[in-house]
Amino acid sequence: MIGRRIAALAAVLLLLLLAPAQSWACWLPVVAPCEMFHGNVLRAGAVAIVRLTPESLLSLGIHATRAGDWQRGAALLAPLSKRFALADDVVALPLARCLINLGDPARALSVLEGALRTARGPWADEARVLAARALIDLGQLQRAEASLDLVAAGEGRILTEADLVRALLYARQGEATHTRALLERFSREDPTFREAFHEPEFSALYQRALGGRPIVLDAEGLTQRAATLLQEQQYQSALQTCLELERRFPAVAGRTGFLWTWAKVYFRLTDREGRETKYSELYARYRNAKKAAGQYRAGIAAWRRGRVEDDDLALAHYRRAFELQPRARDARNALMRGGRLALARGRFADAERFFLDVARSYPRSSNADEARMLAGVCMLADGRPGDAAQLLEELASERGAQTPGALYWAWRARQAQGHERNAAAHLRNLQRRYPRSYYAAMTQLDPAAESWNYDAEMSGLLIEARGDRDQRATAAASVLLQEIGRIDDRELRIGCAARAVRPLTRVLLLIEGNVGSLARPDLKLLLDAAPDTMHGRWAALALYELSGETRWSLRLVYRLMAEDDGARSLDDLPGLDPRRLVYPPTWIELVDAQCRIEDLDPALMLSLIRQESAFDADAISVANARGLCQFIPPMVDSAAASLGLEGLRPDQVYDPELNVCLGVRHLHDLLVQHDGNIVLALAGYNATEPVALTWSERGLAAMPPDLAAEAIMFAETRGYVKTILSNVAVYRRLYRTGSFELQQGTRAN
Repeated sequence: MIGRRIAALAAVLLLLLLAPAQSWACWLPVVAPCEMFHGNVLRAGAVAIVRLTPESLLSLGIHATRAGDWQRGAALLAPLSKRFALADDVVALPLARCLINLGDPARALSVLEGALRTARGPWADEARVLAARALIDLGQLQRAEASLDLVAAGEGRILTEADLVRALLYARQGEATHTRALLERFSREDPTFREAFHEPEFSALYQRALGGRPIVLDAEGLTQRAATLLQEQQYQSALQTCLELERRFPAVAGRTGFLWTWAKVYFRLTDREGRETKYSELYARYRNAKKAAGQYRAGIAAWRRGRVEDDDLALAHYRRAFELQPRARDARNALMRGGRLALARGRFADAERFFLDVARSYPRSSNADEARMLAGVCMLADGRPGDAAQLLEELASERGAQTPGALYWAWRARQAQGHERNAAAHLRNLQRRYPRSYYAAMTQLDPAAESWNYDAEMSGLLIEARGDRDQRATAAASVLLQEIGRIDDRELRIGCAARAVRPLTRVLLLIEGNVGSLARPDLKLLLDAAPDTMHGRWAALALYELSGETRWSLRLVYRLMAEDDGARSLDDLPGLDPRRLVYPPTWIELVDAQCRIEDLDPALMLSLIRQESAFDADAISVANARGLCQFIPPMVDSAAASLGLEGLRPDQVYDPELNVCLGVRHLHDLLVQHDGNIVLALAGYNATEPVALTWSERGLAAMPPDLAAEAIMFAETRGYVKTILSNVAVYRRLYRTGSFELQQGTRAN
């Protein structure tokens, strides 16, 4: 009986070994070394692996690792070890991270040692950092320190992780002074520990660092921390730091410079009592100033105090700043700010006077043409379309930076007059000369009437354009190799091929596994290896976009279009449409799934992601905004609560699926909150909800969308809203009609 069982088992194993290569995923977990995991982990992996391709396994495993599901990530990635001969480190690094977090540093170190034999560049740096972490757990502190010393000046995330591991190393070595110094730098420069591991050691050190134990920051350190936390939009932590500074160093807390920080914290938190108290203190210090700078700041403090009656006070101080020092820059800034405040309040005559004073007093400044355009807008809003048209047409004839806006508002003014022929001429000029500008977009969109609901037709076109990603990647790779093969110099040709083969293999694997965002280091190597020919460079850029690294392709595509006319001669190269490299449907699968759930226009969401992160899943801004939709911690908490999610770790926000899910819900909630007003919703996404609510209450909600966009006080938010709306119009026109043409060297206005 036993002999028959052994014979049957041997026959089954023989059949499995002779099975086609594509069926390996069904049986490899059974014959894998079972000592690597506990039985339940292996069974979970076997269930998940059945009927999956290696590339699908890689995708699921890496996404599980990004989400912190270490057990599932290890179960999915372990069978892939050594599967990809030229890309084994793609599997080794996330697998090692899972093993470290599962408490198996010895196995992780074994995996990493194999990867380090072939890894280069950022791949090698990440492997060394992970190896150091495993060595610390094994008590081999000298080897861990040596591994960290080999980390080169790579990407910021790798260096941040290396510093965190070094802090843990110092703590294990008992070097309290070095630990305190390193964590003090983190507490000042990067108080959120962006890429912390979340192990108990790091958690305890971080809490002690923020709480002053054992790191006790002086007054300067606390001041810097409060300013950094404000910039990072960690408002509650910033408020606690302000209160701590007031408790320990009351004299420093009363300084004017610090009061501005404290007041801004209350302003962002919509704490009306705190905001009024702090801005009142600041107003009292500036209201009798004898210089333009002081009066300008008095006006800002009065407006931000939050009371409606303070608007008149702010306008008076802005005017006083100009009267005191007409030639000062702060006087010019005060006039522009006063004009926009009066415009938002519907006081068009006052706003017109502010803007005309700028145009007359500072004719050579960067604000002069903008002020003239806004003066024309005020005339139109005040019921004087003839005067507005005359001023705006004069500005448009000069062909300066404000020409698109002048043409748009001149079109509106002539329409208001009933001069249809002149209006049509302005419209043709605007759409022909500035097709990608915000103002051209506003002639095609009707933001006031748009519902921004899910557009199934648009979504289908975007998905269709993205659907042949793997085939396009293979075609682009083929073009790249053909260009290398055409190099006349034999040594140069062999050298380029040798440098390209490994990164190209990994890039294609990561694209097929739907984790192309990991291909950044290889894409850079590939671009360096690509021949300096038009087809070779465009093929490399196509691989950038197909990998999801659109941030880089967008930077480089404009350069190529300006250098040559190659953008118009790519019809014979499959998948290399320059228009879709500039406005790609990257991540449309994730965007469509979430937009369908929330009933939101996918073109709007793609436009937002393009502006926020250029489709870079690992993007992180100076304000600590993360991922595709650039989420700051307060936004994460708000959107996660709306979705019923709790306990999200900071690093989970980099997961594209979760990030898009949060972004779509947040934008949907903002649209609902502002009754479908897209301008205020986008302003709230950029400048935070409390600020947008302040603008809404102070007049923007009652304005037409195009006028409201001009009245937004913050230049960054104003440009943000306009750019996204222009992106929406381009996406719709490009993917619906295909008639959109990119002019050589053209930029969005």
